[in-house]
Amino acid sequence: MKFLVLKGLIKKYWIVFLGLFISFSLKAQNVNPRFMKVFSVNIYTTATTSVSCSEFLMSFQSIIRTNVVSNLDSIRALESLLKQAKYSRKQRDIDVRVKVFIEGNNTEPVEICSDGFSYITVNGQLIKKNNKLLSFIRSVMPRDNVIFGGSNKPPSM
Repeated sequence: MKFLVLKGLIKKYWIVFLGLFISFSLKAQNVNPRFMKVFSVNIYTTATTSVSCSEFLMSFQSIIRTNVVSNLDSIRALESLLKQAKYSRKQRDIDVRVKVFIEGNNTEPVEICSDGFSYITVNGQLIKKNNKLLSFIRSVMPRDNVIFGGSNKPPSM
């Protein structure tokens, strides 16, 4: 009789354990391993020609500062701002000083480029004036890349 009761308890605990294991496994798969890579130079940096989004990394390779943001709240905030953004029908080349990549979690990567003052493109499409998005982009840049007279020197190692 005791054996049957013990067998029943083991069976119940095994089912609870299995349920918890599956639940934690599914939650682990839903963890958002997305991250942002922010490449920037001082927004007041001058160049002899306008630097496009595709040329940005190569043109400023010796002075680019990089910041990796993995804070999920920050990434969600940016994604929310992008969902609210309105795209312009106009085409415009912008003189890029910051480039942001959102990558990971088996989704399409997003490429954001900005001059740091007013113009922003998302995956090559111009966004209508959006001060909240611009402020967010500037907030993930190193502080001295946003102020006049800030350093263009990459951090020393």
